[in-house]
Parts: sequence; C-alpha cells; structure tokens
Amino acid sequence: MIPPDRVCELFCGAGGMALGFASRFDIVQAVDINEFVVHTYQANHPDTQVRRQDIRNLSGCRGDFEGITGVIGGPPCQQWSRRNIRKTGDDIRAELPGEFLRLVEEIKPRFFVLENVPFAPKEKKQNVIDAGRLAGYDVVSLHLNAADFGAAQTRRRWIVVAPSALTIPPTQ
Repeated sequence: MIPPDRVCELFCGAGGMALGFASRFDIVQAVDINEFVVHTYQANHPDTQVRRQDIRNLSGCRGDFEGITGVIGGPPCQQWSRRNIRKTGDDIRAELPGEFLRLVEEIKPRFFVLENVPFAPKEKKQNVIDAGRLAGYDVVSLHLNAADFGAAQTRRRWIVVAPSALTIPPTQ
C-alpha cells in the first residue's frame, strides 16, 4: 500500500482547504502569519504541525519542509476581491502568489494546488502558470464554483492544479 502524500498548507487560515484534502492526503504542516487563525487551525486539525510564520521567511532549500510531497494553499486575495473598497497599488499581499511558487520551486513537491479569487489580474494568473511550468509542472488553470460541488454558497474560485511532469506516466 502506498502511503498518502505528506502535504503542507500555506496561507492555511482556519483549515478549510485541508479539510477537503484530508480524506486522501496526510496534512502534516500548515503555515499562516495570523496568530488567531493559527490557533483556530490547530483546534480544527490537532494532528497537524502549525507554524505562525511569514512564508517570505521560509525556504524549501534549508529543510523547512522536509518530506513534503504536496503543497496546497490560497494566498490572500483581498487585493483583488470585489468587496475591497480600499484597494491600493502597494498591497504586499498581491505578491504572495509569487512567494507560494517560490516555495514550490524550492520544495519540489510531486504536486501543488493553489486557489484564489477569479478576479485576480490576468498578469498574476499568467505568472503563476508560467512559474509552475518553468518549475516542471503540468499546470491546469480553471474557474470553478463551489456550489457546483455541494457547497451551500456560490463561491467562484480560480484553481490551479499542477502535478509534477516527472510524476505523470507518459500516455501511450
């Protein structure tokens, strides 16, 4: 029997994404900068190692993610949310999808999944897709509505699913 992938959730929030993945994957690590959501995550996922850290200060090159075979996460989306009435051009959160991909490149997991709002700028989306492909992943980018999958609300999301091109058997 093949053991489940060992997954790290970046920008973990309260752990909703991990909840969806936990039936098939072993969520062993989670990271978020917000003290309150780290406590909530730990209460919701007591078997997961949760760290309160800024991912900009983490590295897959120095062993911060030893043994991780999958990375999931939803970088903050407030900068692009339609509900954000205080949009500014200098919001550091707009650069966090790039930090997510930096860690993916350093960790070299078998796959990654990123989710965000569908209103993220086309340029930011393309940067994620291009960086994923350059790092050796078969990137699929699509828009989904959580209501179509049983959620009790209309929640449109931009989803990137990217298995490593090295782990996909060639088609015959």
